Amino acid sequence: MKIAIKIFGKSSINTNQDGQNVQGDEMIALAWMKYLQNHGVQSSLFDRNDAPSSDFDAVIHFDLITSSRWPGVKNICYLQNAFPAHAWAGGTVGQFNLHKDKFDDFIFTSDTLRDNCETDGAVVQFAVDHEIYQSPDKRINGPKTYFVGNGIRSDEENVRYLGPAIKHGLVIYGNGLGWSRQFTPCLKGKISVQDEVSLYQSTGICMNHHMQEHVIHDTINFRIYCALACGATIISDKVKSLSGPFLDGVLLTDGHEHTDTLISNHNSNTNNSAIDYILTYHTFANRAVIVYDFLRSII
Repeated sequence: MKIAIKIFGKSSINTNQDGQNVQGDEMIALAWMKYLQNHGVQSSLFDRNDAPSSDFDAVIHFDLITSSRWPGVKNICYLQNAFPAHAWAGGTVGQFNLHKDKFDDFIFTSDTLRDNCETDGAVVQFAVDHEIYQSPDKRINGPKTYFVGNGIRSDEENVRYLGPAIKHGLVIYGNGLGWSRQFTPCLKGKISVQDEVSLYQSTGICMNHHMQEHVIHDTINFRIYCALACGATIISDKVKSLSGPFLDGVLLTDGHEHTDTLISNHNSNTNNSAIDYILTYHTFANRAVIVYDFLRSII
């Protein structure tokens, strides 16, 4: 089997040439390619500027909006981005309905998202490349609280979930655009994958919160899996799927004073049960099996 994976852009893979963090879809695409090899799948990576090719059995489009149909191959949409309703008509489901006719089949990041889109398709959650994100032998010193990501969430959400961490030495790694003035002292710019791993391996707390579209469709942020694999403690807003075994490593918060209390009471012990859970059920090696079985069923 021979497939193409098409992402929005690949200029910053492992190099950060565009001045931002390595993008999640790039990391996911590389991990899919890496572990699909174990099933005999040959894959090639393309970005939005590459010309279409018919030399493949299928192309998996990671970008819903800019993707155009490739002739002579099976076109599959992997809906792994959320679209806030205030900026995109109809939000994620509205944009899906607007662009779905370009594709033959679909892959979603949660059962709820698939159900809300009212169509068939595979469900492939985010995961971790366990060969990159690993728990350390000994936790290292780092900032008390940190956030890896860009300021794409609303200012109200950022203030509610990240604001309380400012007095606890919050450090933010990512694109400096979109953050309100109170977060300016926290901004440290981009971070490499190697430094991101070290951050998750530190004694600090990984702060997390989701856009409302993620909450609606029950899609968990990519960083959750990577941070937990490194033994980090995460403080996050409440999303339905962040329950059960996830709670061994994730402290759920309502924001504001509740977040402040959780940070103040935190200890830096490694949570081995959370690591074991992620490495057993939520690796890209696991996900490659699902992707491979889905491809076999439609090609």
